[in-house]
Amino acid sequence: MEKIYIDQLIKSNRKTVSLRITKEGKLIVRIPKKLSLKELDKILIKKKNWILKAKEKVKNRMKEIPKKQYIDGEQFFYFGEKYPLKIVENTDFILSFDDSSFVLNIDYQKQGKEAFIALYKKLSKVHLIPQALSYAEKFSIELNKIKISNASKRWGSCNTNRNINLSWRLIMLPQFAIDYVIVHELVHLYEMNHSSAFWNKMSEVHPEFEKGHKFLKDNGHLYNL
Repeated sequence: MEKIYIDQLIKSNRKTVSLRITKEGKLIVRIPKKLSLKELDKILIKKKNWILKAKEKVKNRMKEIPKKQYIDGEQFFYFGEKYPLKIVENTDFILSFDDSSFVLNIDYQKQGKEAFIALYKKLSKVHLIPQALSYAEKFSIELNKIKISNASKRWGSCNTNRNINLSWRLIMLPQFAIDYVIVHELVHLYEMNHSSAFWNKMSEVHPEFEKGHKFLKDNGHLYNL
């Protein structure tokens, strides 16, 4: 029987076993400290089909994402729409967006990814932070700080200090998906978990949240550099 390879095994004081396949196809396993390897093997055998199917799904998804080359005509997302990249000479900027296309200085073509991250961060600060503040005011949620982060595995996060982090990758998503992530993190300031109370609050303040949730689950992997 084919042995399931664990990429990362994490032991803690938890009571249950957690199996997670990352977007890179790696298997992360979290187990209680007292769980024996023999018992873990039994669980892996039981979950073998799920693990293999999940890994295959990730593998197929990765095939959908061509490696960015930062060449003329290549398409990049902004608020859910695709815009072409234009490579130009003799500009006093590195990368800009002119409402119809992204324009990249040819001298920085080899640093295309870094240029896009910098621009997406700038645009996120201009657009996403005001949106989050507006939602917080609308729902009367006390909010401390909002930060645009480099997170590659999470769209957003928050902490008990009432701070919210939003990934710059959000600026590539359709507005309804951005709204879902922002509201999701704000509601966590009510409930710092994913209990029924959390989802009930989501339904109360954002009745169409399931649309954004499903979109990210099915398509989120496509929105990256």
